[in-house]
Order: sequence, then C-alpha cells, then structure tokens
Amino acid sequence: MTPAAIIASAERSLVNLGLDHLGLLQLHGPSIPELDALAVTLSDLKARGLTRAVGLNSFDPAVIDHAIGLHVIDVVMIDYNVLRPERAPLIARAAAAGKGVLAGMPLAMGHTRPLLARLRGPRDLWYAARALKNHRDDLVRGARFGFLHRLPDMTGSQAALAYVLANPGVSAAVFGATRPEHLRENLSASGRVLSDGVLARIHGAQSRKPLT
Repeated sequence: MTPAAIIASAERSLVNLGLDHLGLLQLHGPSIPELDALAVTLSDLKARGLTRAVGLNSFDPAVIDHAIGLHVIDVVMIDYNVLRPERAPLIARAAAAGKGVLAGMPLAMGHTRPLLARLRGPRDLWYAARALKNHRDDLVRGARFGFLHRLPDMTGSQAALAYVLANPGVSAAVFGATRPEHLRENLSASGRVLSDGVLARIHGAQSRKPLT
C-alpha cells in the first residue's frame, strides 16, 4: 500500500465509475506505519477534490484507535455485532472525535443461526466450510443467540441489524447479501427497535463465560 498505488487506484476508480470525485476513499486493512506514510498523499487527494472523505477498515483495534487521532481520516469501519460488544468503547471514541463509524460484519457472518439451517443450495456449502474452518469459536458463541431467529415481529438478521444500529455512534451498517430477498429483508431493518426484553437476553448471552 504505497502512495503511488493509492493515487493510481483512486484515479482508476474515477474513470471506471465515470465520476469527477469519490464520495469516500476506503483503505482496506492498512497498518499503522502505512497510515502514517500515506497521510500526506491522502490529504493531497482531498485537496485536489478527487475524494471528499477518506476512511479505513481494520480488524485490529490498535489501528482504528490510531486512525481516530489522524485528521485526514474521516470514517472508520469497525467489526461490530452481537458477538463483538467489546467494540462499543472504540465506537464511542471514534464518534466523539467526529469520525463517521461504519459497522462491518453487523450480521456476525450469520453465526447466530445454526449452520445446517443456512444450507439452502450448493452455493451455501462454501460458506459453511469456511465457517467450520476459520470461525469455530464464533459458531459456538453464536449458538447462544439462536433466540433472535424466533422473535415474533422480526427476523434474526433484522434483529442483529437493529442491535447494531441502536448504538448512537454507528452511522451505518455495511452488509453483504447473496440473494435479493436477503437484501430486502435487511433493508427493512432500518427503524426497527428491539424491546427491553430482547436486549436483556442479548446482554445475558454476551456476558456468559466462553465455553471450554
């Protein structure tokens, strides 16, 4: 992730999208030294009007914490969901510093739902295999939140999104969808509010000690 590569990527994106500026230039997984080395370049891109805002995403809280202190960074994406309540203080710091906060992985990669229940066709097998290989701990912890998929007034995905969006520091949630119906389902989560009873069950599941 060099200054020259960032400039070339931004200029190429403008051509491909047919735009005269980017609303948000998002860096994916930079290290702290890379961020510091890119600060002048990112400021120049904003000064030239090629992008209005600069953001980044990282799974490393230390990188996000460092980015919060950088004037050139406007937006941070943080992995935040019912399985990651510990990200809340980081979100609060970012919001207090005037940064926009995007919640990444708001559906916890679907790990609150039993794995077999997610298998509806051949294309789901790859996701299941990846979960078993790379996210066994999340699958175990996610089982505690199965009640989200039995609520009478919303789906499990809508409940997971409602939890994330209830955080006042979160500007928006970023999710992926493999089917049109999933997209429509998730979009309708906007404005939904979890009851105190459901929130209490979520907090109770979050506070349980890890299984050994």
